[in-house]
Amino acid sequence: MSLQHSIPLHTLPPSDVAGTATLTVNGTPTETTGIHGHSAVQFDGVDDHIATDVVFAPPEGTVAFWMRPDNAAGTTPEYMVSVVQNDGLDYFTLQNWNDGSTYWGWTAGNVDNRVITTQAWPTGWFHVVFTWSSAEQFQRLYWDGTLIGATTACTVPTVTRTLAIATFDRVEGMRDWYAGQLSDLRIYDRAMTDAEVRRLYQSSSSGVLVASRTTAPEPIRPTLSTTHASNGETIRVHVIGSPGQASEERREVVLPATNATDLPLNWQAAHTDFRVELALASATPTATPTVNEVTLTE
Repeated sequence: MSLQHSIPLHTLPPSDVAGTATLTVNGTPTETTGIHGHSAVQFDGVDDHIATDVVFAPPEGTVAFWMRPDNAAGTTPEYMVSVVQNDGLDYFTLQNWNDGSTYWGWTAGNVDNRVITTQAWPTGWFHVVFTWSSAEQFQRLYWDGTLIGATTACTVPTVTRTLAIATFDRVEGMRDWYAGQLSDLRIYDRAMTDAEVRRLYQSSSSGVLVASRTTAPEPIRPTLSTTHASNGETIRVHVIGSPGQASEERREVVLPATNATDLPLNWQAAHTDFRVELALASATPTATPTVNEVTLTE
């Protein structure tokens, strides 16, 4: 699984750190302090929104972000992210409706097969992940790493459109808006497993800097090489072989103060699929560490 786009929403306009996205800020959203001291963007619920050229590509994927809505669930319709297709008949959206329900997922040709839950939203910041697979016929909604709603119906539109943040364009000239904060929007090119969703929530709530995945042409037992400067901050590298599989192995290395090469990982088995995560000891470090390169070598 590769990270197609990550939109941290740390600057105005927010910067894209993976993939290639053009982001256009509309209205007057403001930068503010978000989850664990990271930056976020506050949307006013009136006209603030971000237009992107990020194209959704069914038939499967994952969307994840942190959010803190201004209004309680069930008080006012709010729209966080959306994709509108075919003149409003086909769309993807997360919305809080005024009957107390939360809807999220795909609606295709006026057939509403989104995930619907009446479970109350968590208070304050919470992490949202939505996964879907047309081939496996599921849509799943997670809050803070926990599955809270699912459906086995998954009719995904075949025509792709771009993603909008903090608004839902009904095409007929009507728009709905989101009031609240958003941070660290991520888009992946396949559906995450339950275990991957939990790890994403846990990692993004504890100071992880980078997470990436790579595949080797044949099973290997790699060592770790890095180019970095810790500047007094403890940096941990987590390397996972065969992530999410029965044969999964997890290895952790604490990086020394300066550049390091050929750090042993002591694998029990060889793997072709690896996930690498860089984590800080604190979500709000007093130093400014740098990690320029991380490589797995045979």
